[in-house]
Amino acid sequence: MGRIVPELDPWIAEELKNGRHPKALPSRRNTGFIGLPAQLEYAAMFQLRRIADPKFRKEARELMSIIHGMKLPDDDHSLKVKRADIKTEMNLRSKINPDAEYDPTTFRTHEDMKVAQHELSRLIDGTVQDRRRDWHYYEYDEYASNLYMAVRLAPNYACLKTVMDEIHLNDPYFEPKSVLDFGSGMGTTIWAVNETWPGAVNEFMNIELSKEQQYLCESLLRGGKDSGELPSLVYSRQYLPVSNRVKYDMVVSAFSMLELPNAELRAHAIENLWHKTNDLLVLVERGNNGGFEIIDEARNLVLDLSGLDVTRKITPSFEAFLRPNCKSTDVHIVAPCPHEFACPRRSMSNKRQTNICRFRVNYEPLDIGQRDRVFAREDYSYVVLRKQKLADYPSSQGRYRWPRIVERRKRSRGLVMHRICCPNGNLAETAITKSKYGVEAYNVAKSCDWADLLPIKIKDEYISRSSCCDKKTQDDSDKNPE
Repeated sequence: MGRIVPELDPWIAEELKNGRHPKALPSRRNTGFIGLPAQLEYAAMFQLRRIADPKFRKEARELMSIIHGMKLPDDDHSLKVKRADIKTEMNLRSKINPDAEYDPTTFRTHEDMKVAQHELSRLIDGTVQDRRRDWHYYEYDEYASNLYMAVRLAPNYACLKTVMDEIHLNDPYFEPKSVLDFGSGMGTTIWAVNETWPGAVNEFMNIELSKEQQYLCESLLRGGKDSGELPSLVYSRQYLPVSNRVKYDMVVSAFSMLELPNAELRAHAIENLWHKTNDLLVLVERGNNGGFEIIDEARNLVLDLSGLDVTRKITPSFEAFLRPNCKSTDVHIVAPCPHEFACPRRSMSNKRQTNICRFRVNYEPLDIGQRDRVFAREDYSYVVLRKQKLADYPSSQGRYRWPRIVERRKRSRGLVMHRICCPNGNLAETAITKSKYGVEAYNVAKSCDWADLLPIKIKDEYISRSSCCDKKTQDDSDKNPE
């Protein structure tokens, strides 16, 4: 990863000269706080006020902790990796002698060596079983459904509303007439879509295995009541239709893939969903390692199905070009990626959570009687893929796909640094100063933060870190990234 030489988009420079404030630029994506629609919040509280007691609040906190810590179940590949790691760990702890197998003086007989190897294998297998992550099916009865709603309704809606706003900002002319929601759960997709495109959708098809979750979704649509008329445009099923003849303008899967038992079933579900949309496929998962892995494997699968070999499309330099060479297909990524290459995060050796592609939204939890009800933050990973031809971006007059800011900015006096994902498929850094790039570029960089687009063009060169300004920077946004 190098430090690129940025150039402010000429159209943005013209807008600033005409008096447009940097915070009002179309590159802004950071939505700040998102609250539930009043009708949805009222319906949820109507449901919860009958059962919210100290025991319910305690179980809600435990469920939130479990959900945030959910990981992908182990498959054959991950078990092999774990086995190798455990063997290395045992070597480091001197539980075994790594040279014993080759040292003839260690064992008196061949049988002694066999016994030692068997004991080693038994220790490794036992440790692997202790650390194995198995898949569990969670049965949602009425109480469990309400418990899940208490902790997940607000963050799920906030994440989906942010993604829907992103789609609307990228293409203001797009209005979905039909929506399929895989793993619809409480129906947050319906509310997020209706808030973004009021009255546009003629059909919502909800796919939800749990009958209790279906009843909860219907109850929320009725305003919290157990009986009454449902909107005529909402339909529910337990399983995906086998036929792909009926297609939808937008297919959504939010926080559902992590509940599938293995990669094969996830790939099968993603492929089916991709065949059931005639325009957009929207995938949202939690912003942890497991959620990012799911989004990345789904992204690669869809691009490969569409004729793009993403595993061979990482470019070794920062040479800029307007659009990737995707002549074989019209499929492209709407958000968050500004390219159709392999995710550059996957090639990073450090696998800390700060090095996964994730974003953050602020929301207000439901009031279930908790002592300190404060604003909360939710991390999420997502991708929006489109089958239609890559349209001209109204935000940049069709000239260039702006890079995406993927981490918090770093600021000091007269210097703003951003880590960005570039249109050429690389991660890079920008260091914009007043003295070198001008006041306009500095003000734009200062107004942009995590999740925003950075309205710059990348020159066909990059600079080394040693030649950059050596001022010590500090992260102003650790306490308040917004």
